Amino acid sequence: MVAQRRTLPYPKRTAFHEAGHAAVALSLGRRPTSIRVTRARTGVTDGVYSGALLYRPASVRRCVVVALAGVHAEARVTGYSPEQLLRDTGIHDREYVRAALLWLVEGGDEPDMRTAWRRAHADAASAVARSWPAVEALAARLRLRGRLTGRDVAKLLTGKLLQDS
Repeated sequence: MVAQRRTLPYPKRTAFHEAGHAAVALSLGRRPTSIRVTRARTGVTDGVYSGALLYRPASVRRCVVVALAGVHAEARVTGYSPEQLLRDTGIHDREYVRAALLWLVEGGDEPDMRTAWRRAHADAASAVARSWPAVEALAARLRLRGRLTGRDVAKLLTGKLLQDS
């Protein structure tokens, strides 16, 4: 049986994409300073990369997982593959990940780009799966508000954010 592909309005897709970045970043010890989505199909998760790239392989790998988490979360709700989304809504994430993985390969921390991409995708898929309830909660709130502060994210994920009136 062929799975049907679900088409969602871009604000929802974008909300899941950005929520994926934020939830996985938080699970890896990086607290987003803000998350924004717009009706123009754009979104930004701020603060998850600042200071994280200390040019140590473990830090770079965590940043790669966070960068790929957006397309992996979006893929779960659209039916598109993360690879397809990296050529579309995740184009900026793809460029970031490519540069980071190249740094790991050139430094001898990954054997080659193909292996590095495969590992990065597997790690991101696993991180999104573990963080899925948080991704859903953040995406739902983003669809209502369009913007969340880092404090909102922390409160929401600890169950303390009050309902909108």
